[in-house]
Amino acid sequence: MEGGITESISYPVEFFNSLELSGLPSDKLRLKVGVPVLLIRSLDVPRLCIGTQLQITNVGPNDVRVTVMTDIAGRESVLIPRIPVIPKDLPSKFKR
Repeated sequence: MEGGITESISYPVEFFNSLELSGLPSDKLRLKVGVPVLLIRSLDVPRLCIGTQLQITNVGPNDVRVTVMTDIAGRESVLIPRIPVIPKDLPSKFKR
């Protein structure tokens, strides 16, 4: 078994959490209700593309409810699920 589970066991979780890689967010994302945010990744939902202005209305363990702040959407409420980020340019695979 090349790589895989045995290779990942030799590294503690703290090591992976301490990695700061270009294009990869930190291990914890702290969101607050009422804060305006900009979407930095296109989603497969109508009107949710890069640069869409959103306002956080609810933060759950696996999703975030936001209100689309553009005039076209008319303050539509949308649920954004947790999206795992898996770097492809590292020898060991992990997700954040």
